[in-house]
Amino acid sequence: MSLPDARALGDCPAALVVRDVAELLTAHRPGRDFDAVVRVAAAVDRIGYAFAVGYDAALHELVPSAHGLSALAATENKSAHPRDIHTRVSAAGAVTGVKSFVTLGNLADTILVVARTGTPQADGRPDLRLVSVSATAPGVTREALPATPFAPELPHARVTFDDARGELLPGDGYARYMKPFRTVEDLWVHIALAAFLWGMASRDGWGDAFVADARGALDDSRGLLSKDPTAPVTHVALAALIERTRGLVEHAAFSSARDAEKALFERDRPLLWVAERARTERLSKARAAIA
Repeated sequence: MSLPDARALGDCPAALVVRDVAELLTAHRPGRDFDAVVRVAAAVDRIGYAFAVGYDAALHELVPSAHGLSALAATENKSAHPRDIHTRVSAAGAVTGVKSFVTLGNLADTILVVARTGTPQADGRPDLRLVSVSATAPGVTREALPATPFAPELPHARVTFDDARGELLPGDGYARYMKPFRTVEDLWVHIALAAFLWGMASRDGWGDAFVADARGALDDSRGLLSKDPTAPVTHVALAALIERTRGLVEHAAFSSARDAEKALFERDRPLLWVAERARTERLSKARAAIA
């Protein structure tokens, strides 16, 4: 399938006013369609909303069959490393355990739970599976967590599973889902971020050069969607896109008429550095593999 370049996006959409992430992803949810994601992310007024659009697209890239709005439940006690995952799933798909930090967990229709089976792999690593569990299934309890200092509009939840029945998804939970999701999420989130900056620049007059750079970043990111998210060359290209987008962030030039939006922008910038250590390690490994 041929992919048109960013000029096919047309004019920048008008600003979109929503009350919260729930309204954004209910009334204006773009799914994982590139042009729809770009147009919604370009219309919002803060980084957190753009992130939510990209995160949702990434999860549906990961599990297209997931019902409704999804949330990935992996983290336990501040870690998503396979050895730190103790939530268990039975052969029948019953999940028991606690996930301590689930982004959009209190809004989701479907919770995609990373859980270990009772049998370790030959090398001693836990055998992980991904389980699709309805958020309203018996045995699922969700507790809203306090808002974070940056992007407080993004809700997070602690989710407890007590013999909650779900569907075991095919394949290895780490190799097929968790590992590629780190790349897919970064890509979709930075697509949404570049779109957000394009929208802000277009509406606030940051100059033709900035608008062209933002659209160029979108053009490059569109091409990455067709690449293997586990391939080292993809990781290197994604790192370049992330640096390009961060360069746009550094050159944002809000007018005095946009002081409120600038304040939100400055407040939420730390969100872009979450999981930076994992990105650095991913890039280092990719460069070594290519060399």
